[in-house]
Amino acid sequence: MRPLLPLVLLLAAGCAATPAQPADPAAPIHLTVVATNDFHGWLDGHDDRAADGTVVPVGGVDRFAGYLRVLRAQGPVVLLDAGDMWQGTLASNLSEGAAVVEAYNALGYDAAAVGNHEFDFGPVGPAMVAPAGEDPLGALKARAAEARFPLLAANLYERQADRIPDWMERSTLIERGGVRIGIVGLATPDTPQVTIAANVRTVRFTDPVVAAIEEGRRLRKAGAEVLLLLAHMGGTCVDGGCEGELLEVVRRLPAGLYDGAIGGHTHRVVATVVNGVPIIESGALGKAFGTFDFTIDPVTRRVIPAATRMAAGIEICAAQVEGTERCDPQGGAAGRLVPARFRGEAVVADEAITRLVAPRLAAVAAERARPLGAVLPTTLRLDYDGESDVGNLVTDAMRAAIAEADLAITNSGGLRAELPEGEVTFGQVFETLPFDNRLSLLRVKGRELRQLIRAGFAGIHGGLQVSEGIRVVVDQGAPGACASEDLDGDGLVTPLDRDRVVEILVHGKRVDDEADYAVVTNDFLAGGGGGWDRVITRLPKGSVVQLEAEPIQRDAFVRWLEGRGPVALPARGRIELTGAAPACPPGR
Repeated sequence: MRPLLPLVLLLAAGCAATPAQPADPAAPIHLTVVATNDFHGWLDGHDDRAADGTVVPVGGVDRFAGYLRVLRAQGPVVLLDAGDMWQGTLASNLSEGAAVVEAYNALGYDAAAVGNHEFDFGPVGPAMVAPAGEDPLGALKARAAEARFPLLAANLYERQADRIPDWMERSTLIERGGVRIGIVGLATPDTPQVTIAANVRTVRFTDPVVAAIEEGRRLRKAGAEVLLLLAHMGGTCVDGGCEGELLEVVRRLPAGLYDGAIGGHTHRVVATVVNGVPIIESGALGKAFGTFDFTIDPVTRRVIPAATRMAAGIEICAAQVEGTERCDPQGGAAGRLVPARFRGEAVVADEAITRLVAPRLAAVAAERARPLGAVLPTTLRLDYDGESDVGNLVTDAMRAAIAEADLAITNSGGLRAELPEGEVTFGQVFETLPFDNRLSLLRVKGRELRQLIRAGFAGIHGGLQVSEGIRVVVDQGAPGACASEDLDGDGLVTPLDRDRVVEILVHGKRVDDEADYAVVTNDFLAGGGGGWDRVITRLPKGSVVQLEAEPIQRDAFVRWLEGRGPVALPARGRIELTGAAPACPPGR
């Protein structure tokens, strides 16, 4: 287990837990904002393991409700989510996210940003891409109709009507504890690159900075005393410095317009201040949350910036290391595990929430636990930028599934969970490969293969995972590694302007520009996702081959594992990362 380390930043000395709302009208008003992001369907949390083998339950919506109960007993609370709520687990995916909406309704969410993976399910029903005549946003619209909270994105428009879709809102204005709170939503403009492109063909994404300024000013005029930006955009913090899409947006906003910003998308823990605006993001997969504690001047009715407290990556624990709010002894905090407490109070899982989600979890329990007859010798980790054992196994299975394939390539962002040591179950594979992407075959020349690999390692959407037979050397610090200018002179800034690939070998030889290669990949990449759009659209007609069966990528991996017994891990060395990586924030 690799625990989240909570980041806490005090913008004033001496801040304590949020006190109860004062009765004195002349006293400062206290407001707590609770934020989650990138939940990805994790209703029941995770059973992680400490260094000594102890099972450490982390997350779970019923346990999170216990933290909310503590906060709500101490004062007014606003509960927000920064997007990517429902794609990722069997219990959520089988209901196309309805199970998560039920839980969020019960938890009392006030608003959520529209994440890129909110578009993944396409039309209502099993099809991931809408057939002719069906609505590609059918599943998303159904979830929005069920939600008792608005989905927000001020920069998302219907392409044909050129207006905000009627299933969502630009923003919302709510009252809590006598304070009027404005919340403006943003979706990442990169959404078409990080979901199935066909599902977003009817919408477009505008400049988030312009949208945030226009809608923020409108809400201030409408009486917003606290103004928050809720964005499915994020950042990353390395060696004390933070960068990323949300930070760049906030940097370009007028000073004093917003009081706080909540991000997501990058699955990182972020707590920083940009342009006077505190920003938080709290990891992913329902393991943690973040908070703002605001103090509002009773006369001016504005936030007192110097009194703001923020925290990110607060772990949701069943038990904690004594004297800390950490779930895991492996994190370096010695001591025994004791029942969880938060802000001085015991955390008790909410039984009503437990009962609510129980039928959803029970319906998939047997399938989740189904053994596949394969045993892993060790836990297989993920690597979003470089080579991983999970990626090696998945791509080898993809290559084996299509007899004519020379090579296999998949995107690192499509692999969402580690595979634990021991016997592999269907549920574990589903959590690793939750997307119903189908296998696709590309017939390309060597020069086109080089362009695909170059775009895939551009440092924008993580990296690629490759099968046996390919070796790729990537210089992470190469000139143009985080380029924002048009380096190839085609009039557009694309991943092809970020060339970090030093060498590509296929079966031990340099790629021959005129040679033919059959590459099995998934339909997300073959459809132009993950930065491949500029290459795919330039391929000759017939390069993307229609497969007869179009097997789902996850099913191909399941078949490869079934009955295998002890799994011999492939030799590593397919991807070599050299040079110091710049802080190019990933997109997911």
